[in-house]
Amino acid sequence: MRPVPSIENDTYGIALKGCDSEPVNVSGAIQPFGALAVLSGKTVVNWSSNLSELLGIPVSSPIDLKTIFDDDARFDLEATLRLRVGDGLLPTLLLNTSNGRLFNIFLHRHHDRVILEFEPIVREAEERSRQLEYELATLVSLLDEAQGLAEVCNDAAHAFRKMSGYDRVMIYQFHDDMHGEVVAEAASEKYESWLGLHYPASDIPQPAREVILLNKLRVIPDVNYDPVPIIGPDSATLDLGRSLLRSVSPIHIEYLKNMRVSASLTVSIKIRGVLWGLIACHQYDGPRLPTFLERQIYIMAGDYISAAIGRRIEDELITRRVHVHEIGRTLRNRMEMLSELTDALTGGEVTALTLMSDEVNGVAVRYGEVWASQGVTPNLAELEELGRCVEGVITDEHLAVDSLSEMHAQSLAYSSVASGLLAIRVPDAGNAIVLWFKPETLQTLTWGGDPAKRVTSDSDRLHPRKSFAAWKETVQHKSLRWRDWEIEAAIELRDTIIAARLRYQYEREQLARAEAERARRTREEFMAVLSHDLRNPLNSIMLGVTMLDKMPSPRENLIIDAIDRASRQMQWLINGLLDIAQAESGTLNLDVQHVSATGLINSAVTVILPLAQARNITLHTYLPEDEVFVRCDEQRILQVLSNLIGNAIKFTPKDGRIDLALDASPTIATFRITDTGPGIAVDQLPHIFDRFWRGNDAQVQGVGLGLSIVKGIIAAHEGKITGNNLPEGGACFAFTLERD
Repeated sequence: MRPVPSIENDTYGIALKGCDSEPVNVSGAIQPFGALAVLSGKTVVNWSSNLSELLGIPVSSPIDLKTIFDDDARFDLEATLRLRVGDGLLPTLLLNTSNGRLFNIFLHRHHDRVILEFEPIVREAEERSRQLEYELATLVSLLDEAQGLAEVCNDAAHAFRKMSGYDRVMIYQFHDDMHGEVVAEAASEKYESWLGLHYPASDIPQPAREVILLNKLRVIPDVNYDPVPIIGPDSATLDLGRSLLRSVSPIHIEYLKNMRVSASLTVSIKIRGVLWGLIACHQYDGPRLPTFLERQIYIMAGDYISAAIGRRIEDELITRRVHVHEIGRTLRNRMEMLSELTDALTGGEVTALTLMSDEVNGVAVRYGEVWASQGVTPNLAELEELGRCVEGVITDEHLAVDSLSEMHAQSLAYSSVASGLLAIRVPDAGNAIVLWFKPETLQTLTWGGDPAKRVTSDSDRLHPRKSFAAWKETVQHKSLRWRDWEIEAAIELRDTIIAARLRYQYEREQLARAEAERARRTREEFMAVLSHDLRNPLNSIMLGVTMLDKMPSPRENLIIDAIDRASRQMQWLINGLLDIAQAESGTLNLDVQHVSATGLINSAVTVILPLAQARNITLHTYLPEDEVFVRCDEQRILQVLSNLIGNAIKFTPKDGRIDLALDASPTIATFRITDTGPGIAVDQLPHIFDRFWRGNDAQVQGVGLGLSIVKGIIAAHEGKITGNNLPEGGACFAFTLERD
């Protein structure tokens, strides 16, 4: 956005507000090069005061169409009116009035009214018609061959001047803040050049721009005309926004006179329905009224110029977008391969800085708490402070400013590096932000007259400035504005980052799954070895022990008992490892039945009670009065209870106590085993269900598979198991099963 100078007093604010509120479409009068009539139904309810003189008809109130047109002309008019019901322009008609004069009739609907404008026919010479067609063809050819936007505008200005014959023709572009700039000019050498001059937005205020959008062409044949009033009810509020003849704002007429302009013609340049600029034509040596045919040719030329400008803008955008897409693909591939976003966007030949134009001198990326940068950027402390500021003001997509100091005053210290900022934030990628910087560019704007004196006011009305001498202004702490395609590139990179991080996470998850699957297969192969290569010889050993047991001798019995104990221990180890492998792979076979939970506890106590009595440990059970049933594999859960109670007996000193409790909710049964032993070391609690965990007690026998097996069995039942210390001492293990 181009800067607007600050004004110390309120004159500009008052005047500009007045300009922006002036109802230019409601003038209550017309220019005198035609006449106007307003129809309600078939009756003229408003008319310009020159209608009677121009048409040579008597005027009465109301005026009937029969007074104006003969039967044939009235038939053509009524047929045309039937072509459109809603508001808008209607086809131009060439009709004779009742006195035999030929007129161009311009028609448009506005609400329940039809506005007719009469312009007398001027017989154009056939040679002039051919010349205009030739000039239009030349213009089209020039625009097709022009390279780039600047050349299109320059060729258009010169070709349009040659075609129209006006003393000066300018291509006038509106900037983002709607102030204007003369970007191309064709004028006689005897006139001072206005090329490159800037004009404040108040020169063509918002109401005027809205009217320009409605009408492709606006002509003022003579700035010294006397307005022709409109007669009839509500004529002062009649909307003439689409009228060719509408009288011009007195402020604009005075503005043209101050510029020494005697006549003007304006053709709008619209790109995709948006007012991009104007073809502004000035005449200095007297009145000039182009004929209807000439104006139609000028409108066609304006359409070609608009299309050519639109194509060049679109061509540049397409070229830039292709460039951005290619770089985006490269960056996406890097982000999918690299875990650190900062490395992917700032390292290598293609980076986030490569996306932008040469006007961008640096980029900084924050991923998590880590910053990385490329090019010229603020230092780390400044980046961290700026990052916090950006997070507070950025929208979901982007932030683009060409005066960073207005948002972040601390940036004045490094405005030579970063006066312009373009930022994106990616919350789902480590709360990442990417910042691009444009340096301060001292801009010297040349205005057509002092912009602080755009308009003045007195007790009567507003007045435009009188001096249009070039007035220069230097703007500091601003960068060149961010181009539309640069902002698009930043937004596209944001989407690319999101997609790349999702892809990166997906691929890492796939690798993790593949690794887990490989580990599972390895474990199953290992278990197969245990099951086949170890179990078979172990079975042979156990068979041999059985046979030797039938031929006893005191010494042999000791050896046989030792072999038998070792064999059974190996058998238990193999079975335990197989249980763990099956539980982890989800293939543990369960025979799920309707089982009494209280019966499970009683059965487990009966089996293990002799072991507890041998150590003088008492077992207490706390069971609900009502029977509780669960869904489980009875033998597997008995295995769990036996393991947990057996562990409690191991770790509980003599004369200790073990409690077994059953709690029941409507859906879950919870089994608890608590003891009065020393408890579990705090640093060991996270590992108690790990395979081969034995704690720090070297005297404890076993290989540390029991709790791991228990966890696998409970998980296979879709239950949960926990192990914790009690506040009063001792340990508590609890597991849940679904009630049946």
